[in-house]
Amino acid sequence: MKNNTFVISCPICFGTPTYDREKVLKDLRKAGATRILLHNGPMKYDAAEQRKNYDRLAEEVDFFKSNRLEVWYWRWTFWLEGENPFTHTESFRGKSPFMICPLDPDFQEYVRQDLKMIARTGVDGILYDDDFRFDNMNVGIGCLCKHHLKLTEEKLGDKIELNGLEDKVFGGEPNFLRKALLRSWGESLEFFAEISRAAVDEINPEIRFGMCCCITSYDGDGTTAEKLARILSGKHRPYTRLAGAPYWAMTWGFRIRLPEIIEYERMQVNYLPDDFEIFSEGDPFPRPRFNVAA
Repeated sequence: MKNNTFVISCPICFGTPTYDREKVLKDLRKAGATRILLHNGPMKYDAAEQRKNYDRLAEEVDFFKSNRLEVWYWRWTFWLEGENPFTHTESFRGKSPFMICPLDPDFQEYVRQDLKMIARTGVDGILYDDDFRFDNMNVGIGCLCKHHLKLTEEKLGDKIELNGLEDKVFGGEPNFLRKALLRSWGESLEFFAEISRAAVDEINPEIRFGMCCCITSYDGDGTTAEKLARILSGKHRPYTRLAGAPYWAMTWGFRIRLPEIIEYERMQVNYLPDDFEIFSEGDPFPRPRFNVAA
């Protein structure tokens, strides 16, 4: 039987021009919230900009913890803004302008240091956003960068011919090439989760760590949401945000309706074991006020 204890958790972006922490606190108390998830946009490669974010985050963490709230930081996973030397995700439709491949060793070190700085601010938890995936992004499915091709070729024991690759991967019967690609994608996500947890543990192993699920988190990424969440959680209770926001019904092009979104979240609940703490992608406010009528 699922754990039916409810925690009201509110995501808040503290980098907006209209942000007012006193008003946010008042609204959180009115709503009965006990957990706040702070957010300030994608990562910045510029060191000075990132330093500003850490300093500001530390101030916000101190304020809300002093007011008896549990405080998490909601962090983009692979999305990085600004010119950078890292290997970008590359798939059947080209190279992503902003998504970085988790197999890039220099990016892995960048993330380690970033997570350590976040941990030092005193947060109670960290949540990876739903860019912790390969599929359903702006360049199609998976990653075909030099790092993933090398890993896949090692599994196959042979070179990969890119010409006609898409038809071989997505057409016909199950085959070794498809399986090898899926495992290379899945293993890279699992390894990224391992180094992320380890980096946080170096500063404070009591910090919880969770992830946001996406449509492909249960099959299309070569691993599962359950496995990734358990790696990130370490010794703590696994924590996941489901995929399925009400605003999809008004903004997505494939005509998904609200009842279908609700059923999709219910389906995901049954994919996850009973010991998981689950956070619903309600997204009722304020985003729909910008995208669709309230």
